[in-house]
Amino acid sequence: MATVPREELTQEYRFLPADCKDCYLNYILTVNHRNTAMVFVRTSETAHMLALILDKSGINTYPITSDMRERRRLAYLRLFKTLIKYGSGAVLICTDDVESGELDFPSVDMVVNYDIPSNSQNYPHSVGRAAQAGRCGLAISLANQCEVENNIKIEKLIGKGIPEFPFYKEEDLLVLLELSTKTKRLVASAMFDRLN
Repeated sequence: MATVPREELTQEYRFLPADCKDCYLNYILTVNHRNTAMVFVRTSETAHMLALILDKSGINTYPITSDMRERRRLAYLRLFKTLIKYGSGAVLICTDDVESGELDFPSVDMVVNYDIPSNSQNYPHSVGRAAQAGRCGLAISLANQCEVENNIKIEKLIGKGIPEFPFYKEEDLLVLLELSTKTKRLVASAMFDRLN
């Protein structure tokens, strides 16, 4: 059975359309720009796409996927660990299938479940990384219309409802949505050119 996250961990979620998740993630990380964060996604394609979008916003982002060459993955993990040590804001985007032993960082400020875990037992393991060694942390889950049931299962598992993450400036979200849309178009165009 999974361990229930500790009280030092603030847990929140945001229900939103699937095609706006990257914009909201960008907002969350921009508001908390001095923090270190881990973002969990399902696919390596999503990890690399988000890294490109967030890099365009000036956020230090490192994608870690299980299909990545070990040498590159280890280099990104060492760099992330160094940035944590010196208090620099950085974001590690990880696919769910990366071995948990590689992701053992004692001082991550925030965890974002970009994709809600389909197995609710995985939730405490991912969010618990933000409140280790008695530190306070923040865990935010971004749920779209297809993930509401998974979110309900998580609330049953932890024995309480998860409050909604508040957004304060709608105009900031619109600017980030425009940037995200442009970046996605550029990436899609580059991928199309590579295939043809």
